[in-house]
Amino acid sequence: MMDFKLGDNGDILIVSGKFELLNTIQESVKQRLNISLRTFLGEYFLDISQGIPYRQQIFNKGITPKETDAIFLAKILEDTDVIKVTSFSSIYTSSTRGYDLKFEVLTTDGLLRVNLPNITPNDEVDYTPANDFVISPSCRTEGFMSGGDGDIIHKVI
Repeated sequence: MMDFKLGDNGDILIVSGKFELLNTIQESVKQRLNISLRTFLGEYFLDISQGIPYRQQIFNKGITPKETDAIFLAKILEDTDVIKVTSFSSIYTSSTRGYDLKFEVLTTDGLLRVNLPNITPNDEVDYTPANDFVISPSCRTEGFMSGGDGDIIHKVI
């Protein structure tokens, strides 16, 4: 499977008018993990069940480091190309409410080291809900007639 390569700003990378693609499974896994571990639960408007519960659990009082790590480990292991996590360390800085992750995973393409520094509540993207979004057809139909086999046929103009 080919994935588009994303630039540092998160946009699809285009060089000399051509889309850049990821060349290895490891590049693809690293990019997917970076996206999924930095996505706040409810942030992705097309599927609000996706993401890490940063606001709901991680950045709130009362959650233990073990519980937080379990959330991240479960998300990492959801990736289809991750076989197992071989090492994992995390640091939560309460003054900045920042979370640093370093881990190594065994992928179908070998070992991969990932470093995700300083995930903070400020990383969340606030999208305006698209409640007024309406899809309208770009063509209209004109007349209906019955086909010889009983099917309804209509002319699109």
